[in-house]
Amino acid sequence: MQWGDIDFASSKVFVRRTIQEGKFYEPKTVSSKRQIFIPPMLIEELKVYQARQTVELDANPHELVFPYNKKGLPMDPRTLVRKIFEPALKRAELRTINFHALRHSYVSMLINQGANIKFIQKQVGHASAQLTWDVYGHLYPETEKAVIDKLGQAIEVLPAR
Repeated sequence: MQWGDIDFASSKVFVRRTIQEGKFYEPKTVSSKRQIFIPPMLIEELKVYQARQTVELDANPHELVFPYNKKGLPMDPRTLVRKIFEPALKRAELRTINFHALRHSYVSMLINQGANIKFIQKQVGHASAQLTWDVYGHLYPETEKAVIDKLGQAIEVLPAR
């Protein structure tokens, strides 16, 4: 992610590229190119981090948000997991999880907040809401009885003919 991918005013991050072996590429699919909404508190943290980074880095030729070193070079994903993610889990006294599990945690949190399946689909870059439903549908709370009860209440208040 590059600093230009963050729209601080609208609290959005734009997924415009991917990186493999230090080279940037366009995402493989149209749905992979997307905008992700992030909370204002994260935007504020990113502003602070950006200011600190301008002082701490010797260079940042790619304008990376999370460069590998003080020269601003891209980080290898394995290095990210081994040197940053796993130690952070250990410091927080959390069990070891796969880095990709963060994506599932994010979706779970959106579902728990009542997010619409179409919104979630766009956030995670799935090609269809059906795919999102197939992967995450089991996380939706059992609501069949509540829906039928609500339907019954609506029918009861209908005017008689």
